[in-house]
Amino acid sequence: MLEETLSSANHPPAEVAQMLMNYVNVELAAGGASAEARFFQLFSLLCKRVFGEMSSTDHKHLTGGWLSRSMKWDRPRVLAQSSLGGGQRKYTQTASIQSDPVVKLLGVATKSVSSKDKGPLTLIEAFAKEAEHRPNVRYQFSFLGLPKHMQDEWLALLQIALGGAAPNIRQPSENSTRLMGSLFRVKILDQKQLLLYQQGKVQKKDQRRPLQLNPIYSPTPKSPAPGMMQCPTKKNHDANPDVLLSMLEYYLVMFIRYPLAAPEIKNTSYPSRNELYGNSVYFELFQEYVKYYIPTRVPQGAFNGFVIPQRQSEIFVRTMIALWFEGQNQPAPTDEAMQVLRDRRGSISFDLNVSFDLVFTNYKPLSDQIIRCIHKVVNRVVSDGAIADLVKDVSQGYKGSEPDILCMSPIMAIFQQPIYNHIRTVFRYASLHNKSNVFYSAFNDWLVWLEP
Repeated sequence: MLEETLSSANHPPAEVAQMLMNYVNVELAAGGASAEARFFQLFSLLCKRVFGEMSSTDHKHLTGGWLSRSMKWDRPRVLAQSSLGGGQRKYTQTASIQSDPVVKLLGVATKSVSSKDKGPLTLIEAFAKEAEHRPNVRYQFSFLGLPKHMQDEWLALLQIALGGAAPNIRQPSENSTRLMGSLFRVKILDQKQLLLYQQGKVQKKDQRRPLQLNPIYSPTPKSPAPGMMQCPTKKNHDANPDVLLSMLEYYLVMFIRYPLAAPEIKNTSYPSRNELYGNSVYFELFQEYVKYYIPTRVPQGAFNGFVIPQRQSEIFVRTMIALWFEGQNQPAPTDEAMQVLRDRRGSISFDLNVSFDLVFTNYKPLSDQIIRCIHKVVNRVVSDGAIADLVKDVSQGYKGSEPDILCMSPIMAIFQQPIYNHIRTVFRYASLHNKSNVFYSAFNDWLVWLEP
């Protein structure tokens, strides 16, 4: 029944979400092999309902997913406490988006990843639990659906893992190296379709080389690098490869990628002054995920250490960086940018005075949805009370011989370089008069980051 309901796009989202919550709280919570096997199947169907089908051509989501809905869907009425006598009942329908069954199904409003709360199992917790307990369960995500920069980074890491250095490929960023090389469950050399895809690209490149007629200078055929799989057919060369992800990784990649690949909704009947309801649901869920995955503490008067981010928290943060920051507007490496400036100006010295001029990228303005999500992340990161406690201790000399200690939490340190690159890229390329206020949003984020 539940599988059939999820397979159809015509069922009301709130009704389906309520059915899934009952399943998670009863059948899945009870455990058992059959319940887990059913959960693995329901997961794929759920992702299609939430995000919509993915196009096989441009890898954007098609309309029909819950997050692409423009109008608010109907919600089941709930029995409310009433002062009516005679056994009369009063049914109400709350307007708060937090009470929407879809938000309650996918959200984690009352928890954090590091909390000791043992309340009812949430769907997000179930994703993480199954990823830990069933490491062999994998879901295929289209590699070409990732931003081009992220594809290049992954292939570069693959080439390095094979024991070589691919020509004309920049050194992968620290974030990509950590995310794809360590955090993702499936190791790089176990991504078999990527191995075939990489070999196909190398073979195509070799075929395009100019024909050398002099046998003296003919290149010696090269054998495949250690670990490289053979690619005997042309079908493998041109295939759209998939990368293997755990349940939690797949969901987080789908969720964070969604604003980059959301369908264009053209509904003239919907008042322009109101936000599309699917966008409102997305932002509400994102706010809950930020609170859940980015740990903070209230100020305690003295520094007692930071909350160490768990694996799933780091996956959330670094996937965001890979898709939104580096995947869209990653500036050229400093050494390349310096060479460009030397070619233009002659001798220059590297310091903060040239930081603005060193931004070279094919600028793509981020969407309004991503811009406000970034602002929510910045506010969360800098609000950690443990940072204030550390600053206080350092200023009062309680940290001994470490007067130059960086007063940053582990999450803040991860975000420092991407946020810096984002701000200077926006300052360099974004228009002051852009309707989405990208420039002013970045300026505001910068001030929040610097604020004591």
